[in-house]
Amino acid sequence: MIWDLHFHSTNSDGNKTPRERIAQIDILDPERKGIWALTDHDRYSPDFVLPAREAGIRAVWATEVSARSDDLGISLHVTCYTPTLSEHIRKLVEGIVIGRGVKIRGQIAKIQAAGFPIDEEWFFSWIVSLKMSPDMASNWHIANYLWRNTASRSLSIQIVK
Repeated sequence: MIWDLHFHSTNSDGNKTPRERIAQIDILDPERKGIWALTDHDRYSPDFVLPAREAGIRAVWATEVSARSDDLGISLHVTCYTPTLSEHIRKLVEGIVIGRGVKIRGQIAKIQAAGFPIDEEWFFSWIVSLKMSPDMASNWHIANYLWRNTASRSLSIQIVK
């Protein structure tokens, strides 16, 4: 039996869309004997589970919940699986995503106040151009965006001189 209970899509930090993951499973498990769980970070993926089940693939609801303890100074991920998606679990995961968006927008405001060249709208457009969901943006993405922006501006200034 072939199965995979932990993989990601472009809705998180993977490199294939949920539909592309289903196409992979079609090739890997043509007899539909496996069990498959898309564990995107902090989200349940109806755009994977529902079409997969319609195609006869045994897909379970899953997510990789991000957790952080500032008191302990550690981050961890907890993988959660469920045969059905309850309203309680859906609201819990939505709260995490909303909290991440608030945090990232707050980080951008602090960086702007410090004089760094970042525009929230351009930043989120850049995230979308990477084929990522805007609510998956992180501090790493902000740093990468700033480095790319600053590097290209420095280069153009040197060329003009």
